Amino acid sequence: MKQQKTSLQKYSWQLQHLVFWLFIYLYIFDYQFDYYPVFECIGRTFFETACYAVIVYFNYFVLIPAFLKPQKKVAYGVSVVGLIIASVFIFKLTGLTEQFYGGTTLRYDYSAMLNCSIFVFLFTFFWYYEQWHENQKQQMALEKEKLGMELNFLKTQISPHFFFNTLNNIYSLSYQKDDNAPKMVAKLSNIMRHTLYTSATEKVPLQQEVDFLKNYVDLQLLKKPKSKNIDFYIEGVNSQQQIAPLILINFFENAFKHSTIYEAENAWINISLMVNEKQELNLVISNSQNEKINSELINSEINLPKQNGIGLANTKRQLNLLYPDKHNLEIKKEGEQFTVNLILEL
Repeated sequence: MKQQKTSLQKYSWQLQHLVFWLFIYLYIFDYQFDYYPVFECIGRTFFETACYAVIVYFNYFVLIPAFLKPQKKVAYGVSVVGLIIASVFIFKLTGLTEQFYGGTTLRYDYSAMLNCSIFVFLFTFFWYYEQWHENQKQQMALEKEKLGMELNFLKTQISPHFFFNTLNNIYSLSYQKDDNAPKMVAKLSNIMRHTLYTSATEKVPLQQEVDFLKNYVDLQLLKKPKSKNIDFYIEGVNSQQQIAPLILINFFENAFKHSTIYEAENAWINISLMVNEKQELNLVISNSQNEKINSELINSEINLPKQNGIGLANTKRQLNLLYPDKHNLEIKKEGEQFTVNLILEL
């Protein structure tokens, strides 16, 4: 079906012209039908239509490319008037005026001039439309390319802090010969593989994306294996559902970054990801926030720029680009609790 549509688009110019001339042919045929036998009428109509086509395409392929430019519009106007006058003169000289219009007086010359003018100006207008349409297509292609580049950039914005800190943790555990070090390497490897191979993909299975998020949460749990304050609930996910890749990870990152789960014993994170019967994804992430500890952590970072809010801003931009009018995002802070509530039509 897609290939057939592409073929129609490829030959749309020819089809539009063919339909126009078929309409003109049938119009003239209907007029000629009252005066001539059927087969003679077919021939006469074809010849008259062909004469108009020669005039039109001389303007379309010769005069327009040569003169229809900002600095030559007067010359184009003169050339078109000359073409119409010359056509009427040739019609009269060869007897075509009488054959096409039924007489040789000035009234029939006027009819010939009017018809030729209408056809020429119609196709000049059509040429302008084609140029406008082509410019629109090019503009849309440039916008699509620009948006594609922006999306590819946004989808790679998993914080380098995460990889940096995780590698630091792995190094520390390896130095201590902790059994969790190999597990962390495996989880990090899966996360990096998903990030690399899906960043240029428009959609991935939701189950695959959920597995990626589970790996992320599991990796965080390995940093604090005794923590019982992290909950990740999943419901309604199946292999048929699709989602834009890496569009949810920044919400998870933000929760772990600002919950101070590794510094405060009473810190917590609750995550719920559910898909209902209408194929709407509902992601709710709530986490504790300790402003004092967060401020101390940010101030203690060495040679790393403060990036508060950049991840969420990137995700909002992705949602607006990929799911316009198909999502609802609420982010609110109440006391020391931060909540993200996303509803997304899959």
